[in-house]
Amino acid sequence: MPDITKGKTFSSGDTVTASDLNSIVDDAVINNDAITQSKIASGAVVNDTVSAAANIVLSKLASGTDGQIPVCSTSGVPTYTTVSGDATISNLGGVTLATDSVVTTNITDLNVTTGKLADDAVTAAKLVDMVGLTPSEYTSATVTVDQQGRITAASSGGSASTPTKTTYTTGATWTKPSGVTLIYVIAVGAGGGGGSGGDGGRGGAAADWIDVTSVSSVAVTVGTGGIASGGLGSGAAGGGSTFGSYLTLGGGAGGTYAADGAVGTASGSEQSSVVLGAMGNSASGGGGVGSAQPGGNGNDGVVIVQTIG
Repeated sequence: MPDITKGKTFSSGDTVTASDLNSIVDDAVINNDAITQSKIASGAVVNDTVSAAANIVLSKLASGTDGQIPVCSTSGVPTYTTVSGDATISNLGGVTLATDSVVTTNITDLNVTTGKLADDAVTAAKLVDMVGLTPSEYTSATVTVDQQGRITAASSGGSASTPTKTTYTTGATWTKPSGVTLIYVIAVGAGGGGGSGGDGGRGGAAADWIDVTSVSSVAVTVGTGGIASGGLGSGAAGGGSTFGSYLTLGGGAGGTYAADGAVGTASGSEQSSVVLGAMGNSASGGGGVGSAQPGGNGNDGVVIVQTIG
């Protein structure tokens, strides 16, 4: 079959006109499959020649090699290229990142959250040594913690203080030992002197736990026992004892010819203060021994300080 079907056929004796001659070309039809590859000049098929609805299938594209993708050159010409560098691509489209390819500059600040970290993923070697701390045993340690709850500083405190007990029988100043923050104090006023017939009153007594964290020293006063009567008279009152402003203990009143002296007063400035009243024989007043003879002198007061720590 010819590639072109003629547009008009003439018979013998037909009259030929100009339009008849034109129709020979104008009405000619190129038959299907008549234009082969050899009939098309190189570069003759351009973008505008291809229909937008042509739906060119991938099998019409030139073949590349395993894992290649089309990449345009600087002039815009696409060529098949093998992905290289920090990532590779398989013939199934999977992308694989090379080991250590994601560096710090590739990660946005605050983008690695707790949920992104696998359990036990962060080892001790990966933690920042914020203040140069080294494994060590810190005794009575003092630590500094930042807003994130991390320890930023640590140091050993002073060695633990050894409990001590000091008994004061005369006035003095108590000086706090290093490391002490709490003490227990018992203080007693002096007893009154005995009268010719009545005992002197016992000194007041009290005890207290005292926080001395911000205290360096405390003045101590110890009362002296009252002098007994020299005859049929009354004995003298005992002197008071104090431990700073924390405890105040009055001395006992002197005994008279006919009656015992009153017990000394006792008070403390702290809520934990315990008023003990009269403190037994250690702070008793002197006794009266008869209507014609003087009584005994009152016992001196006492202040006892026990350090705790």
